[in-house]
Amino acid sequence: SPAGAIGVSVAVETAVAAADVIVDSLKQKDYSVGFLRRVQELREKDVIAIQRLQSRLTNVIFSRIPGFQMLAVGILFLMARLGILRHLQRRIAVAKG
Repeated sequence: SPAGAIGVSVAVETAVAAADVIVDSLKQKDYSVGFLRRVQELREKDVIAIQRLQSRLTNVIFSRIPGFQMLAVGILFLMARLGILRHLQRRIAVAKG
């Protein structure tokens, strides 16, 4: 993702969730689509929350308010440099419970 390189983290977390579900499926010798649906159930809320955050950031960056765009880009850059965006992504993942 362009906002804080969060997309790679989300993909890795989804791959780990998928691997866990697939291992369970193989152990139970159940190869039904239901197991794959479990991956979506596990990850969908996080992915949607992160996409919403990125969408909001994009809307701020491309705002038409004079001078605001440069300020928003600077703030986003600072948040990425300080690891705040990754922290937000982790908090969203943990908040799912």
